Amino acid sequence: MTIGAASYCPPCHSQVTCRRATSHEWHTQPKNISVKWTLMENTCSSLTQCWNRQTETNGRLWTTGPYDFPQLCPLEFQLGDVMFVSADRTLELYGIHLINVSKEEFENLLTLEPRTEQLVFASSINSTLQVESKWLMSGMNYFTVVHRGSSHLCRLGLRIALLVKPQYCQSSPLLRLCSGNGECRTTFKDDSFSCQCHKHFSGRYCENIDGCYEQPCLNGGTCLSKRTAYTDLPPYECLCPAPFTGLMGVHPHTENSLVSLKTLIYYLSVIIASVLHLALCNYFKTTVEPLWTIYLNNHLK
Repeated sequence: MTIGAASYCPPCHSQVTCRRATSHEWHTQPKNISVKWTLMENTCSSLTQCWNRQTETNGRLWTTGPYDFPQLCPLEFQLGDVMFVSADRTLELYGIHLINVSKEEFENLLTLEPRTEQLVFASSINSTLQVESKWLMSGMNYFTVVHRGSSHLCRLGLRIALLVKPQYCQSSPLLRLCSGNGECRTTFKDDSFSCQCHKHFSGRYCENIDGCYEQPCLNGGTCLSKRTAYTDLPPYECLCPAPFTGLMGVHPHTENSLVSLKTLIYYLSVIIASVLHLALCNYFKTTVEPLWTIYLNNHLK
């Protein structure tokens, strides 16, 4: 390496397969993310190495063409996280400037002399520096470093793609994430965080109870969720096909059963009338008849 000249002999570095979580949950407090610019570690050069997925990568975000150029392992942030950057000692002495580039510039090395509005910092990276939030907007963000307008460092792998993910888990900042009925999560395929609702809950923010989650209606019945969890009644209603009825569509309901019910009512009425008749007869025999006999005896003497 020659300080002050536009020549730089990079050290040998090995290719790596970048590690990344398949799913993670939104954290309510911002995290500090550190990015070290170096050619000695965390450099990948293919779709498989960079994303650890060959066919499942979100192509709409990452790339639309061949993906076989060296770069630092791409990162995923959540919106609001804080990014710090630094460079290894060799690059600090060499003098590198961090710039924000477009997707086309990132993939095709089109930036030679960076424009002022592309410079993330006014000076070169000579310590650990915090990146302003304006450079970390939702979606894909691309960065590379240059030395005196030369893009050869980018060709060696000193460029990085950052995906900043917002969350769509609450309708208002004053409300709980996913209404407290789910988890705000993302996967490597997603470009944002969204709600994964707990059992029985549904809706974008898990605000609705899904009374039909366990498919309670039997015998081909159609379940209608009542979308409320604050009553003592079941949170669903079954529309049962004939001949079934009841809460879950399990009770047969036929013409024969109606006839049987009418017959039962008739016989019950006959029994009740008979019991009343016997009771009246017994009352007359044990109470009224003796009194009548006494009355007649007293007046016929």
